[in-house]
Formats: sequence, C-alpha cells, structure tokens
Amino acid sequence: MRAILIDPHIKSFTEIDFNNSSDILNLIDADHFDVATVTRYEKTNFPKDGLYVDDEGVFKANQKFFALRNTKGFWGPHYPTPLGGKALLLCADEQGETIGTDITIETLEEEVYFIKDIKEFTDKNMDANGQLKFYNNWKDEEEENY
Repeated sequence: MRAILIDPHIKSFTEIDFNNSSDILNLIDADHFDVATVTRYEKTNFPKDGLYVDDEGVFKANQKFFALRNTKGFWGPHYPTPLGGKALLLCADEQGETIGTDITIETLEEEVYFIKDIKEFTDKNMDANGQLKFYNNWKDEEEENY
C-alpha cells in the first residue's frame, strides 16, 4: 500500500510501497511508535490519516520537528502540537483497517511546516495551554544555518 515518509531532518517526503507493519520502527528510526490521527475535513470524517511517529521523538537530542499548517483546510481539527522526528503517513478506513494514503506529496508540501528552531517556534506559536495557534500565513523560516 502507498505510504509517505516525512523526514524533517532533510525536509523531504518519500513515497514508499508499505507492506509490513513491522517495518514502521525502522522507517521512522524509533523503538516505539504512536499514531497522531488527523481527520480530513469532510462530512464523513473518513479516511482518517495517521502519522506514525516516534513515541519518544520529542525527547531526543538534536531532534527536528514539523507541524501541520492546515492552510487549505485539508485537515480538521488541527493536530495541536509539533511532531518530533520522522513520520509515516498511512490511513484508516471506517472499519479501522490500515489503508494506503491518497494524499499527494504536493498537498504535503503545502500542509507540512518544517520547523527550524523548536524553541523559537513554540515561543511564537503556542498558547498558554500548549496548543498551536494556527495561522494561515506562517512564513517559512529562513534556511540559513539549517
């Protein structure tokens, strides 16, 4: 099935043919994973998009992060926090079965925001409850020193 690997370390999206759930940990360089579920902004709320992420990714030294911009209203509700490390994008159908994603890399290029400096980003973009303040006009951080 079609999956997309999101790598914030090199700011890339790679389409892969995913067939074995035991490969998830290797693909995202993790010991344990969790699934960040985001719902498509549709009346049926399906498919549900799942970002398989390192369960301990936010605690690792020299980690790179990304967030979901939702500039086109593609996902709703927004995923409320930045995600640390690589992520594997798959979907679930109405029965909860894992299915391939139909999201294009072009959509991800618009909707995924790679974060240069997590402290600076959270200082500017998190509210008092630790939730992202979603702006439709986030400007990409300058590429220097990245």
